[in-house]
Parts: sequence; structure tokens; C-alpha cells
Amino acid sequence: MDILGNITVNDNRTLAFDINSSFLALGQNVTGKATYTIKQSELNNGSVTNSVYTIGVFNNDQVVSDTVNATVNATQNPALNITKEAYPTSYDHVGELITYYYNINNTGNVAILGNIKVYDNITGTFNLPSNDLEPGQTVNVTENYTIKQSDLNNGSVTNSASATNNATNSNIVNATVNATQRPALNITKETYPTSYSAVGDLIIYTYTVNNTGNVDILGNIMVTDDQIPGPISISNNDLAPGQNVTGIATYSVTLHDLDVGHVTNSANATGTNGLKSNNTTATITAINQHPALNITKSASPSSYGHVGELITYTYTVNNIGNVNIPEPITVYDNKIPGGQITIGVSGSVLAQGASVQGMSTYTITQADLDAGSVTNSAFATGPNNTVISNNTNVTILAIQKPDLKIEKVVSPITYFTVGDLIEYLYTVTNKGNVDISEPITVTDNMFGSSKISSSDLALGQNVKGFHQYYITPRDINVGFVINSAYAFRENEAKTRKSRHWAWIKED
Repeated sequence: MDILGNITVNDNRTLAFDINSSFLALGQNVTGKATYTIKQSELNNGSVTNSVYTIGVFNNDQVVSDTVNATVNATQNPALNITKEAYPTSYDHVGELITYYYNINNTGNVAILGNIKVYDNITGTFNLPSNDLEPGQTVNVTENYTIKQSDLNNGSVTNSASATNNATNSNIVNATVNATQRPALNITKETYPTSYSAVGDLIIYTYTVNNTGNVDILGNIMVTDDQIPGPISISNNDLAPGQNVTGIATYSVTLHDLDVGHVTNSANATGTNGLKSNNTTATITAINQHPALNITKSASPSSYGHVGELITYTYTVNNIGNVNIPEPITVYDNKIPGGQITIGVSGSVLAQGASVQGMSTYTITQADLDAGSVTNSAFATGPNNTVISNNTNVTILAIQKPDLKIEKVVSPITYFTVGDLIEYLYTVTNKGNVDISEPITVTDNMFGSSKISSSDLALGQNVKGFHQYYITPRDINVGFVINSAYAFRENEAKTRKSRHWAWIKED
């Protein structure tokens, strides 16, 4: 039969629409089309199925066709993308919090259904706050991570994260946060005892090395001390921040240490990769320092007998203390020209128990001969008079030769009658090697003893005196007059007498 008028198409996905046709003969067909816009739910479902039938008119009655179905399958592309940021971007201490910001985005064309989880190798597994995630939707979450010592030691923290609902897996995203490493060592030092007094005394140094940084110090810890031979190994183990290790070394006091009066040492600690600590110093002072000098002296010759004779003094200075004494040594002598000499070599030291010698000369004066002896006093000192020796005295005796010579002149040398006047003139000269300091007395067998001088008589000087004599009858009868005279000083035992004879004849 023929179908008259428009044919209406009924589709459960589209609105009903007419296919314009005035007449559809038996066996003929007519076509029409309609469009349908896909919904997200249909992508999610995976297909779209529609049912359609047509209605026409025959003899004013509706004619309904059979129903046909058509299914269109979806091309589903489920996809998740994850991005991640970390703050702060560095860390420097244990317990510091690193916050990771995760952004999970549905980059596919279908909804991601069910429980979506994030897997992170350091923060663990956690669920997103919403279950389903439509295409284009994003969810943001944060997780914290607490820094451990191993993270500081390693120098960085790298984590990997991905998202999944067990059906769709995202990409894997990594984030690295670097450590601000501050390796540091601090050394302190103690000494025992705090002073010393003798060569060979032992000083014990105790070193404490502390890890004041924020990372482990790996391997051997060494201490270098400028007073101890070679480096000192005090630990072969790792040293964690805040931990410390101790070690000891001993030092034996030398004579030089006694000389300078103190021992100062400097020490530092080193770890791996050239890590070096601060320097620590300690000073220990010497006690019971006994710098001491002893001086002895000899003189040559051991006596003297004339003006201008040279006396040579030999000084021996010995270090009798317990420390070395820097040279040169100064010897002070009250008799030598300038009053002092230096002995030894500048820049050298007079070692403990050692001695050094020096010489000087002295020229004998008349006063030395008169005095009968020369006594000098000497002592030795170190630099800047820091140590002063004993005083040493040496006395040299003079060979004194006091000697007087008397000469007599008689005037006249003849006589004639009783009562003639005879005058005797005495000249006494100092012919010895010393001054005569006492009065000079002349003894004459005719006149007795009389002083002719009350003052000193220097070497080579003379003094005069006289007597008068009147001729007696006996002298006329005898025919001559003979007298004898000698001179002496009051201290006769020390003076050689001089005698002079005078003979006068009668004319």
C-alpha cells in the first residue's frame, strides 16, 4: 500500500522529526537524518544505543513501523596526570618539615571513578579527598615529610609519586630537595698538670673533638698538635652531630722549655675531605726556675814589685742553675779598665753545667805598691742582669822594697883650734819602690837621733837635715873627728837602714 503525507521518525535520543514526503509508493523509501550530541556520561558508559520507529498515514490511519536499535561505541581514553612541588627548596636540620604539594588532573575523556590514591615513596600512600574525578577536573593535596639525619648526610631527598584508582595510573613525578650541609668540628683541650719544674716532666693533653655541624663526620678523626710528633688518631668511627670523642697525648719538658719559662702548643682536628676544626692553644708555665751563675777568678802573676806591671785576671763563669742562660755574660770587676768585660758568644747559650772563660788585665800603680796589695772584686751577670753570680775576690801581694839612702856633707873638712864649728848636712833619699809614709829619723853617734821629716817621702824624693859640732881639746889631741850616721823610718822593721861615715882631720 502507499503511504500518504509526511512520515514521522521517533528516536529515543533525538526529538521526533518529519521526513517530508507527499507520497511514498510501495517499495519506495525516503531518508532523513538527525544529530545527537554525546554526553560525558555516555563517554563514561562506553557506548550510546538508540531506538527508532516511524509513523505514516494510510486511509487516514496511522501506520507504525517496527523498532530498530543502533549502538555507537565510545573511544575511551582514561588518563591521570600528577605534578608536585616541594617547599622549602632546601633543608639544614633534623626535624625540618618538607611540604609536598600534589596536583592530580584528569587529562582523559572519561571520569576516573572510585578511590583515587597517591603513592609516594617517602610520604606513603594516601587517598584523595574526592572519589570521582571528571575529565579536566583537578584536585590538590599536601603531605609533609620530616627530615632525618640520613637525609642531611645524603645531601638531598628525592621522592617519586604517582596517582591511581587501580585501573588508571598516572605518570610518575620526582622532586629533589637539596640539603644545606654544614660540616664542622670544634676542638677543646685540657692540660695536666698546669705547670712544670724539671726537664722530663710529662704534660698530658686531653683533646675533646665535637661535631658542631649538621652532618655526620665519616671515618678517622685526627688531631695535629705542634708540640706532638705526627698526627694523633682519636677515632676511626663516624661522629654524628652533637657527639664528641676524646683522645690524649703526652709531652716531655725539655731544657729549652725551662729556659723560656713556658710551653705553648696549638692543636686542631681534621676529618674527611679536608674538614678542619678551629685551633686551640694552651700555655703551661714553668715554676722553680733557678738560673744561677758562679764565678771563680785567678790572677797571674801572684805578686808584683814595680809600677806598670800587668796583672792578668782569668774569670771562669759556670752555669750552676737548672736553665740555660743566654750569652754573652758580663763580668763586672772593680779594678779593670771600663769596669766590665763580656765573655761568650752573642746568640749562644751557656748550657746547664757548662762554663765560659774570659780574661782582663790590670796595670800596677804606685798606690798599689804603697798599699802592699791589690784586691779586686768581680761578679757575673746574664743579659739585662737577669741573673747575678756570687762575688769573687783575689788579693795579690806587693813585693815592697822600702830603701833609704843617707848622704852627708861636712863643712869644713879640717879644723885648727878648739871651738872650730863643723857643720854636718844630711840628705836622705827614698831609693826603694814604695813611698815612705812615716817620719824620717837620722841617728848620729855624735848627736843622737833626731827627726828630719814629719811627712811622707815619695819614691825618689829626698829630705835634708843638719847638725853643728864644735871642736874639743880631745879632737885636737886625736887629730881627727869621725862620726857615723844612718837614717830610718819609724817602722824600722820594714825599712832598710842607710849608714854614712864622715872623717875630719886636724890641719
